[in-house]
Amino acid sequence: MTESYESIYEERRTLLEAEGAYRKRIKQLEDEMNQFLKTIDDLRSENRALRNRIDSLENSENSGGNHENEQLNLTIQSLQAQNKLIESKHDKTEAKIANLEKERDKLTSENNDLTSKLTDIQVKYSKVDNDLAKLRLEQNSDSSKFDKKFGQLKNDLKTEQSVRKKLEDQNTILKTDKDVLKDEVAALRSLNKNLEAINEEFKNENITTGELPNKEKMELKSQIITLQTDNQSLNEENIKLKAEHLKQVKSIHDLEKTAKSFESSVTAVESSKMTEIQDLQNENAKLKSEIKDLKETHADANNKIKSLESENKVLDETLSQKKVELSELMTALKDDDKFDSEIKSLRAENDRLKTECEEKDKKADDSSKHLQEIKIEKDKFETEKNKLNKKINEMLEINEEQKKQMADLQEKLEFGKQEIESNKEKLKQIDKYENELSDLKSKLQNTEKERDRLIKQKQEEIDELKLKMERNDVNHKEQIDALKMEYEKEIDELKKKVDFLQKEIEELRQLKAVENQLLETNDELMKVKEKYSQMVTEVESKSDLEQRNFQMNMRMTQMNNTIKQLERDKKEWLIKKQEFDEVEANNKRLQDENIGLKQRGGIKKVSKQIDKQIEFLERKQKDAETRVKQLEGWVGDLYDDDDESHNRATYVGSLQGRKTQPAKKKQPFTKASKPPKTTIRIDHDRPRSLDDVQVRRKTFTKRDQKSLRNFPILPLRACPLLNQKQD
Repeated sequence: MTESYESIYEERRTLLEAEGAYRKRIKQLEDEMNQFLKTIDDLRSENRALRNRIDSLENSENSGGNHENEQLNLTIQSLQAQNKLIESKHDKTEAKIANLEKERDKLTSENNDLTSKLTDIQVKYSKVDNDLAKLRLEQNSDSSKFDKKFGQLKNDLKTEQSVRKKLEDQNTILKTDKDVLKDEVAALRSLNKNLEAINEEFKNENITTGELPNKEKMELKSQIITLQTDNQSLNEENIKLKAEHLKQVKSIHDLEKTAKSFESSVTAVESSKMTEIQDLQNENAKLKSEIKDLKETHADANNKIKSLESENKVLDETLSQKKVELSELMTALKDDDKFDSEIKSLRAENDRLKTECEEKDKKADDSSKHLQEIKIEKDKFETEKNKLNKKINEMLEINEEQKKQMADLQEKLEFGKQEIESNKEKLKQIDKYENELSDLKSKLQNTEKERDRLIKQKQEEIDELKLKMERNDVNHKEQIDALKMEYEKEIDELKKKVDFLQKEIEELRQLKAVENQLLETNDELMKVKEKYSQMVTEVESKSDLEQRNFQMNMRMTQMNNTIKQLERDKKEWLIKKQEFDEVEANNKRLQDENIGLKQRGGIKKVSKQIDKQIEFLERKQKDAETRVKQLEGWVGDLYDDDDESHNRATYVGSLQGRKTQPAKKKQPFTKASKPPKTTIRIDHDRPRSLDDVQVRRKTFTKRDQKSLRNFPILPLRACPLLNQKQD
């Protein structure tokens, strides 16, 4: 159906009326927006006026307060420098304590060495006493000489006891010095803590209130003077300690000289046993060379520790620089124009307090009046601040109401859009107005977002700076912990390798001792062979001694057995020599690795480990010496002179007791010259004894006698058969 003219006219009229209503509403909204913008401009102008006023006040007050700021900064810098000096002195005293502890440990090790030497010398003196008793029984004519030697030994014992007392006295002195240094270090630490507390209080007061009053300044000056006097006293005490340390070093050198002279006197007294003493001196020289090498490694470790300390100092300096940068950034953040008026009001208060301090220094009478004026101004500023806060809160409330109205309008506009979809051409102007409104909204939102973004940026920068500081501290601690872990691992590896080297050195010494024993046994074999050839010639020339020939055959069988045993020992020695070569190669390889490890990292606690290693080596050395002496004793028992003389006497008596007729001249090995069967059976049936292994005294040469003198005299308990004979 076609619509009538009236219906179309009414629709058009309603649309025109709606359009007029919308235009009126849009004009109302535009007027409200203009009012809102005017209020914003008014607030901006007020804010600018307040800022200009605050800046003018700051400029007027900064001109007077900069001088005191500079003075306070100088005092802070001087206090920081004094704090650093005290910390450096504290570190030096700790290093001195460590050095004194090392010297004390060295002195204790030297004490232990001297005590071990004393015990060894006392054992030797007991042996010498036994030898003297024997010699006095045998040789009454030489009693005066032995008495003199005995007196010399007693005098040496007395001197050694006096040296020992001196060392003990020095030990007590070092302990007392250590206690004194510990007390001084505790006092320095307490002073350092007090200074740090004063420093922090001063900084906090400077941040909150700006400047301190006159009384507190005077107290600070008095504290600075007391600290300077304390520093001077500490310097004097350090000089005294250095002098005492030099005296102690000189006394230690004197004691070393006395020890050397004592060793030379001991060597002069024990002239009869120079070979053993020379061996001991050679081993001592080797130990000293090892100790020197260990000391060099210790010095390298100390140098590396010093380098690490210097790196730590560099890191500390970088940390301090970063702290200064942080403080500058904080000041820059405080000076930023985009912060609220609260920070500037606090600055104004700080500057006013600084001006008060200046006026107090100049005019003490006007200080109270000025303080009252400042309090009044402060109250005014607080009231102004409260007013501004109220205005801001009111503006925020208005803004929220406008936002609510805008939300309502948006709902109405969306409803109108749904109604006017068919008439888009007519409502283009309305769309334009909506776009303008959205632009205004976006501008408002952008301004709010920019404000929030700026606040967030500043907060993020502050948080980043804090995180950087914390990360630097954490990284510094982690680096120190990692270095400590690496050094501890390298120290453990070095300990293991040192233990392995000690074991190999002990095996080398044992192999060397076995080699020396084999060389001595070879010499003895040559001597025995020569004696055997002499005995064969004597048996062939003398046919009357056929029974001795039988005994010599028995001895030859025994000597052949000993030769076989010596050949076996020689084979074992060759095998051990191969092992020794392998051990030497491993030792060289480990030494190269040890040098590499020493170049990588330092060792802090090497001195105590060195002392333990030296004690362990000395114990092993003593065990090896006792084993060598036992072997030499067993070899010496085969050639005992007393048993030889006894055997010869018994054998000659048996020959003299036998009744033999004068026989005709016959060959030495005939039927008539054979001994009777009964004697042969008796010789075969009788048990073997040490008499079968004896050699005549006449066959001994001077060379053999010298070789026998080198063997130690074992006690008679080692040979039960000889004890039975003597009984």
